[in-house]
Amino acid sequence: MKTRLTILLFLVMVFPLTAELFFPFIPVASSFDSVVPASVSLVSSTVPMDVGATMNFASSINITGNIVVAGNNVTSISGLSYSARARVFLDGSIIVRDNGTLILRYVTLYLMGSKRDYDRYIRLSSPSPDGHPRLIVLNATIIAFGYVAATKLSFGSVIDVRDNSEVTGKELSFSRAFFKDIGKPYPALLNCSGDSSVNLSYVFVESIRTYNNARVSVSMGAGPINPFTKKRESFIFNATGLSVVKFYGVNFTSSSVTGNASLSLAWSKQGAATSLSVKNWATVNVTAGSSLVGGLARNGIEAVGNSRVTISNSSMKGSVKTAGIILARDNATVSLNNCTLFGKIVARGRSLLYMSNMSKPTSYQQARIELREFAKGYLYNCLLGSAATGPEVVVYDKAFLSFVQSSMSYGFVRFYQTSSVYFSNSSVKTSQIFADDSSNFTLANGSSVGNSLEMRKNSSLRVESSSRVMALFVVGTARVSLVNGYVSMVQLKDDSKLSAVDSVIKELLFTGINVTGSWSGLTNFVANSSLTLGDRSPDLVLVNTFVDTVDVMFFGFSNVTVSNSTLRTINLQGSSVLSLLNTSFVLDAVNVLGSAKLYVWSVVRVRTVDYFGSPLSGANTSVLGGVTPFSPTIASRLSDADGWASFLLFSELFNSTGRFAVGDVQIYSKYNVSNSWVSARKNIVLSALSRDVVMSLPLPSWSVYILPSVVFVAVIVLLAVVSFLYGRIRKRQA
Repeated sequence: MKTRLTILLFLVMVFPLTAELFFPFIPVASSFDSVVPASVSLVSSTVPMDVGATMNFASSINITGNIVVAGNNVTSISGLSYSARARVFLDGSIIVRDNGTLILRYVTLYLMGSKRDYDRYIRLSSPSPDGHPRLIVLNATIIAFGYVAATKLSFGSVIDVRDNSEVTGKELSFSRAFFKDIGKPYPALLNCSGDSSVNLSYVFVESIRTYNNARVSVSMGAGPINPFTKKRESFIFNATGLSVVKFYGVNFTSSSVTGNASLSLAWSKQGAATSLSVKNWATVNVTAGSSLVGGLARNGIEAVGNSRVTISNSSMKGSVKTAGIILARDNATVSLNNCTLFGKIVARGRSLLYMSNMSKPTSYQQARIELREFAKGYLYNCLLGSAATGPEVVVYDKAFLSFVQSSMSYGFVRFYQTSSVYFSNSSVKTSQIFADDSSNFTLANGSSVGNSLEMRKNSSLRVESSSRVMALFVVGTARVSLVNGYVSMVQLKDDSKLSAVDSVIKELLFTGINVTGSWSGLTNFVANSSLTLGDRSPDLVLVNTFVDTVDVMFFGFSNVTVSNSTLRTINLQGSSVLSLLNTSFVLDAVNVLGSAKLYVWSVVRVRTVDYFGSPLSGANTSVLGGVTPFSPTIASRLSDADGWASFLLFSELFNSTGRFAVGDVQIYSKYNVSNSWVSARKNIVLSALSRDVVMSLPLPSWSVYILPSVVFVAVIVLLAVVSFLYGRIRKRQA
């Protein structure tokens, strides 16, 4: 007998647990649909007068009908402790109104008998203006339960908090009995509207919705446990109206904030490949270690229609570099402070993007920033990229980017379609920058580009205030202005234009295609000089600007003459012809291809003087094409009043087969003195630079006889003068 009693007591204790897990049997409950008096917790023929005081671990209570808490009543449905929980099977709903208070403590509440959507609920509402219904929760689990034929599809239920109602407490779990059945069409909701207030911690619910002026604060929350994966899911929230929602330490999935609603997230986590939609003047503030995750098909955050999103001290990550993490459009504003990024950020439709204090080496991990459609982006004190990751910045379609006190490495920057970009006190290292299609780019206040910068298609660049560019390529119809700037290497091509004032250009590479014209005066230091070759060639204007070396490249059918200049590298292709007059170049840096030709001309000025160094006017000066007296005469001139005769002499030819030099030539000068010719010869080597040659002629042959007599007479006269002076001195002494 004792053994049978022990087994019976064991079954009585175990049976409710199995019912809670598998629901094979639902106890029959008595009918109940009345307002609970203030003096009791639950009143029914099958329910004890004080549930909280009398319920024990093995208790199982069945109730049929609605529970209504009205007036000033305080009703408690509770167990004894965390381990001794009450189990209540309610075939009905709970309604709290007026100033009624419902307490759920250490209880598992099953909402039974659902036949339609949301026909089982807990509702707090107050028809009267002074009403303030309340729900107080301490470790309560609410499970919505229902069937549809053989599918066991659970219906949705709702905790509906309306009007001036209030919900407070901790450890609330609200879910359906059959989780994720048949596409999960009817989730269990926490619904907040009117001027309601909700303040809960450790909340596990499938969905939270807020309307009107609701105030909701949830800390440490997530969705219910998935019975298939055994992992806790994320919940969905939708905030609308003027509601204010605060989440701390929650896990959420695709959700929305619209219509002037406000959301604050701290230490919260977004589910992978989900989206947080922020629309129509809504405000979102993400702080303190939150994690936002986007995917290939959707952005982590979509800010639309004058909404505002502020994110600080948090991370945003897409599945790959091109996966979206933030999309701002239609006048939305997104502000990022001290965050880390992996993925793509897009701002368009006159939206604003602010980034600040993202200066850690891991701030930008392969991030792509894209501004378009009149959007504006402002980056301050940001560090983009590292050796292992390559960020991208793309600005186009009339967008604007301000890059201040920031740095970018190992990445790509592209500006086009009438965009505008301003760099101040910033640097771009080991990165490539392309400006195209009428875009405007300004480097100011000591900014620098440490790799290459290419300007194309009517784009413009201004480098000012001690800013520096390592390699600058100016092509198409691009325009560049240097004002107190420094460029290590600049290449001008096509119809581009470069003006420089008070600047330094270490290497100038001038490239022309099918150009014709002359070029003079480009030496190391150029002041107030303008160089133009034809209608379709680069224009160069230099004012008080130092140019260290000049390289030229000509293609097509170019025909150019360069005089009185200094060149380093010469590249000719096609049928181009380049003529150099008094211009130096590096012999080993000449490259001529195709049928192109390089002609080098030497200017030789010859001055003829007599035996005593006086210039001879009308001296016959000739240049002979050899070093012998029988060499042919190349050119001949008569010296001018100062004895000068100038010659333009061909020096050498470069073509695709090699170099052909004229070599040594002979200068021959002669002069007629009293029908007697005197002459002199001198051999010189022609070079690319001008040179002066002085030809000193000897005395004529008849002067050999006259000169000794003149010298003898002069000596006799000198001796006579000395003797006369000596005699006068002796007489005075006597």
